[in-house]
Amino acid sequence: MKMILHILGILSILCIGTASSCDQDTVAGTNNLDRPTDLLILKSAEQSHSYLVTTNPRANTLRFFDITAGLFVAAPNLAFPLATVVGPGSHQLAKSERNESLFFVLDTTLEEIFTIRTKAEGGTAAFTHARAPFTTPKSAHDFAVFQNDSQAPWLIWVAANTPFQIVQYQMDAQQPHQITANATIAL
Repeated sequence: MKMILHILGILSILCIGTASSCDQDTVAGTNNLDRPTDLLILKSAEQSHSYLVTTNPRANTLRFFDITAGLFVAAPNLAFPLATVVGPGSHQLAKSERNESLFFVLDTTLEEIFTIRTKAEGGTAAFTHARAPFTTPKSAHDFAVFQNDSQAPWLIWVAANTPFQIVQYQMDAQQPHQITANATIAL
């Protein structure tokens, strides 16, 4: 009987301790942030927040740190930080200096470029894919992005080693699913 009372006493202490932690706010953790390979700063004019985006090829994800709030952006499950899935060779990030509504991720393993939106629009959350990834030339290793204003097309230059070339892509600003290769510069 003493043993049962002792066990009940321990269980009641555990229940009280667990219940008292339910009132605490959950803060997005720092899971899987080992070995970031690139960083990108984004400024949100609408929300007056700035974000640090990190790539983590080992986890195939992007993570978003809200510099203003000092916290990682939370996922729908508040116990974890938001993670946007990209490819295993996602080592480089790029954005246009004039328009930060999108940024781009070069994956050298899949030979693709991912397009990520930075703000919520049309019922779609921020930091999600804006379109399906598009294919780059073989052995792409670097890239740059430019857009003159929000109505102009996005220009994306991709440098490749085999053969040595720079390919210019154009993505329509209103219909980002339309991408065309405009020019190739052989080096």
